[in-house]
Amino acid sequence: MKLKFVVPEESERRFFYTDSTTPFARACVGYLRIDFDRGGSGFYHNWFPKNQPLNTPEFRKEFDAVINTLRQDLLSDRRGMAQFNREHEGLNVDFDLARGNGYRVETEQHVYFLRCTPLRGDYDCYCYCYDKALFEEVLAEEQAQEPDMEMGVMQ
Repeated sequence: MKLKFVVPEESERRFFYTDSTTPFARACVGYLRIDFDRGGSGFYHNWFPKNQPLNTPEFRKEFDAVINTLRQDLLSDRRGMAQFNREHEGLNVDFDLARGNGYRVETEQHVYFLRCTPLRGDYDCYCYCYDKALFEEVLAEEQAQEPDMEMGVMQ
């Protein structure tokens, strides 16, 4: 499966975390939490559904393919994730003392935001999944509500 990686903009930082109070919640299918275990090579995960009507068989099939493709490099293990973070530009998603990168991965139908923090003792990755059409719709609505900065010059 061919995936399109995009370096997220600073304004997209909010999509790497759970927030059910924003309009983007209606586009969020759910998220996957991944842990490579103490040794760094396991692959333990939990799925947290957010919008059940979007969790279709078509989504699940695509999501499985996306994760399996990512397990070839970024999600291979903790060491592989740390190497990927060093070699690929991503949005800095540091929190507390953990160093991590954020990546946006797109398919035709979905947008995935991966927060990757390869640190023993913490969860290594969170993958937030959004329905692309709904995500872009909410983004357009948000941008339409922003004040037009070119309307006039303050005197």
